Amino acid sequence: YTSDEVTNYMFEVDNAAIEGALQRFSRFFVSPLFDETYLEREKNAVNSEFEKNIKQDGWREDRYVNLLAKKGHPYHKFSTGNTKTLQSVSRQNVIQFYRKYYSSNNTKLV
Repeated sequence: YTSDEVTNYMFEVDNAAIEGALQRFSRFFVSPLFDETYLEREKNAVNSEFEKNIKQDGWREDRYVNLLAKKGHPYHKFSTGNTKTLQSVSRQNVIQFYRKYYSSNNTKLV
């Protein structure tokens, strides 16, 4: 899940398989593929989550608080995407985001 300040990736594996599982899972962060064929699918997944949440009071309340935040503050921004807001996102945008934010100093393993 993704919250305001973190993204969590979770998986469950038997103790005996942990070493191999972590080795395979780490590839996602060390050398991601950024396959163009999956970009639209991911945009649609984000839009589906947006559509699901739009009727939930908690999400509407959060958006209202976003609007009350000081202009220019990161919390003032729209906090989720949809097909309209993600329309111009390209593979290159995703790679730039990855290079900026996916760094070992921003990562924890628990």
